[in-house]
Amino acid sequence: FLVTVQGGATGLSIPFTLTVWADGVSSVVTFTATTAKSVVNVGGPIAVDTLWTSDKIYNVTTHVSVSAGVTLTIQPGTVVEFASQKSMIIFGTLIADGTPTDPIRFTSNAVNPAPADWGTTGTATSGGIIFLPPATPAVYAGDGTYLSGSIIRYAIMEYGRSILLNAAPFIDHNLIWKNGPAHATLWVTTSSDMAVPRISHNQIIGNDSTTLLVEKRPVVLVQNLFAGNTYAMAFDGGGLATATFISNTIVNNGGNDLAEYDAAVAVRGAHASSLTFSGNNLRGNTNLYDLALYDGDSALDVTNNYWGTTIQANIQAHLSDIPLAPSINFVPFLTEPNPDAPAFLYQLALSPASPVGIQQVTFVLTFSAPMDQSLDPVVTFGTAAPYADVAVLDNAQWLSATTWQATYDFTSLIARDTYTLSVSGARGLDGLTIPTDTRFSFDVDYAGEITAQTPPGLSQVAATGKTGDAAFVQAFWQGQADGGLVGAAALQSPNSTVIGYRYAIGSAAGATDIVNWTNTPSAGVTRNIPGLIAGHTYWLSVQAQNTGGLWSAPALASFIAGQQTLWRAYLPATFRP
Repeated sequence: FLVTVQGGATGLSIPFTLTVWADGVSSVVTFTATTAKSVVNVGGPIAVDTLWTSDKIYNVTTHVSVSAGVTLTIQPGTVVEFASQKSMIIFGTLIADGTPTDPIRFTSNAVNPAPADWGTTGTATSGGIIFLPPATPAVYAGDGTYLSGSIIRYAIMEYGRSILLNAAPFIDHNLIWKNGPAHATLWVTTSSDMAVPRISHNQIIGNDSTTLLVEKRPVVLVQNLFAGNTYAMAFDGGGLATATFISNTIVNNGGNDLAEYDAAVAVRGAHASSLTFSGNNLRGNTNLYDLALYDGDSALDVTNNYWGTTIQANIQAHLSDIPLAPSINFVPFLTEPNPDAPAFLYQLALSPASPVGIQQVTFVLTFSAPMDQSLDPVVTFGTAAPYADVAVLDNAQWLSATTWQATYDFTSLIARDTYTLSVSGARGLDGLTIPTDTRFSFDVDYAGEITAQTPPGLSQVAATGKTGDAAFVQAFWQGQADGGLVGAAALQSPNSTVIGYRYAIGSAAGATDIVNWTNTPSAGVTRNIPGLIAGHTYWLSVQAQNTGGLWSAPALASFIAGQQTLWRAYLPATFRP
């Protein structure tokens, strides 16, 4: 069939339901047709209230500015692309309020985008998205709920330079990544009004710049994730304003491009006494210090933070009082991560522990905060980045809100070596995805030479229920060595030994929803499984394992609960050399 869309219907997602009939049987297919978005070139001053809609791509060809007293509203799902070194400057009001499923995207218009494609640099007001006085500040209710004013929420900002806040918008639930060298990815600086910008629940990851720079301006930063950035962050001088930095996660960041110190968090000038720094998680940053105080006028209170260790001397060694600076007070400190901060991989354990041989290994992951249990993490391992040669998928399950486990059956196909694990994709209840973690490694080693390189097979599988007893299940199977070789060929094969089996039972062929994979040394099983429904068909899956740890392809047999199945018996053949 042919779908025809009327001309001018751009940027639409059109759902269809197609019902197909054949021989009296119907099948329903659903799909969505998406029409291309039209491109609109924009630039220069916006002097009247304006709406940018999601059915278009807005291509910024010259600097675009929102005049004082004017509002630019950008719909959820809208794409704004910037030409080289072009930026958006806000003197009025910007309302860029996306949704979790339909974010706004600020990006490069290059065919092959790269960090620092768009935005200006080298001046005191440079950046990609720039808020300058008299930009309209965000207004909040008494409980902190956003009411009105400038906002960027549920947006993606990528391949640009700084987001300059010389005003007080609400910056919330954004993905800020892949941005290039700039004064800072998030640059909060002074202005005459000194209104307070709020920055919360953002993922600031993988940027090639100082992650955050706060200069002489009050600011609230709460529950943000700073991860994998080339440089870390600084609170720089002045003492004219307060900065609140609470329940943020700072992990896997690099050095600091401010020459005086090498710290994940640097505090410089007379800002120390006005900085509230509490409930934050710091771990795995590659700086010489986790925190440094330079040229301050008072002691710096950084109590009640998690520093990646419970050993006080180790924490002290990673805090620097640079000469002329007062002391840093860090006791008491958190002995576990703050679960109110964005989640990260806290611990990972193997059972049995490394080194592992030809065996089933359970991987147990513990996260620092409650997770979204509808989504499994992506766990892989390999010998070289991105460590994605092998996926850990079997028997995956959440054991609790913070603990997940899965198994992997190591075979002779996994060579002796040291492997690095990569963990990604898990999501906290705040909607933020954990940073990719490659801190953990393990060794594979086993005795002797394993020659079994071919999976075994299964020659027969049979299953039955029992008349009048829906819970009863009985099954038998027979393994074959070396991928199904029989007779003299099997006897002469170095891979001829089948050492065990595993079985599963499901409500459909290949499913494991009734009984998950269960190991057994026997060539059969008899079980009572409460909950089976009399008269319903269920499926048994069986695999055989050889000395190399290799599993056969699953063999299937169906049975009807509460009914006995008649089996055919075959006498074994006898081979004489």
